[in-house]
Parts: sequence; structure tokens; C-alpha cells
Amino acid sequence: MDATKRRGALRTAHGKSPTPLSEFLDSRWSSLGLTNAEAADRLGMGAPNMISMWRTGQTPVPLARIPSLAVLLGVDPTEIYRLWLAQQRDRDKEVPADFVELIQRRTVSANEARVVDALRLATKNANPDFSSESIANLVSTLQGS
Repeated sequence: MDATKRRGALRTAHGKSPTPLSEFLDSRWSSLGLTNAEAADRLGMGAPNMISMWRTGQTPVPLARIPSLAVLLGVDPTEIYRLWLAQQRDRDKEVPADFVELIQRRTVSANEARVVDALRLATKNANPDFSSESIANLVSTLQGS
């Protein structure tokens, strides 16, 4: 039986649907050729069963694990953090969706932070109010048009 079918069977057996975060983790682990045991070892965890539970969406990833997961998977921590926030919103119905969306919008990757730094440098920290036309021009420039 191939890995996809096995993972699907695990998800069904545990009654949990995969989350965007668990699907992302599963895809990255698979593309890197990492086994659960190798990942657990590199993350300093004893048994690989927790990795399996993260990959299937059975158990949420602890917030404190995001930085080490990002290093292991070779991605910016922000990518995992945004997915983690969405997962928390879906699991805890008392967390307002607009609050999570606000936090996600305020969370930037290292590359995005460089763009913000450049904007602040160019405007001398003036916090300018950009017109729709200015934003469209900026987008066009960034897209190389």
C-alpha cells in the first residue's frame, strides 16, 4: 500500500480531517524524503508518533515547535505560523476569525520584512497614505511589468 493510502487510512481511523498545516507538513516531509523517525530525531523528540500525529492533523503542532520545524523543513517560519494560526482558529471557535486574520496580515516573512524596511527607508518612516493608483504602480513594479 502506498504512503498516501496509509496516511488516508490513519486520518479515517482517528476521525480527524487533515488541516492545511498537516497537509503542508506532510508534503514537505515527503518531498525531503524524511521519515517520521528522522524528523523526530532532528527535532530532539523521543518517539516519532507525535510527528505522525502532526502530519495527519490528529494533534496540533505546539507553537514553540514552529521555529525548529521551519529549520528542519527549510521554510520561513512565517509560512508555518500562518497555517498554525488558521488551524487554531478552526479548532477554537471562541477565537474570532477576524482576530486571526488580523494577526496573519501582521505576520511577515523575512523577505517581506525587507520590503517593509525599504518602504520605511524610502518614506523616512512617514507612514504615507498610498492612493489606489500608487499601490497599483507598486504592484506593477514588483511584478516586473
